Amino acid sequence: MRATQIKNERGWYGMNIERAQEIFDSYGVIEVLHRGAPVWIEAVANDLATVKYLDSQERTQVPVADLVENETGAW
Repeated sequence: MRATQIKNERGWYGMNIERAQEIFDSYGVIEVLHRGAPVWIEAVANDLATVKYLDSQERTQVPVADLVENETGAW
């Protein structure tokens, strides 16, 4: 487990709030997934992130712990 991850209620490691905020504040493009789908973080508030699914353009709020950084570099 990396310092930027936390274990969520489903037992797998997701993103912590600090990392989600770093990605949101970043000028770079950092690949983030929600349940395997690529998303863009639009806002972070408390333990929720507002995300836009890149495939459908749908916007929703999800728990930050359900987000993972795509380390493979491939969507």
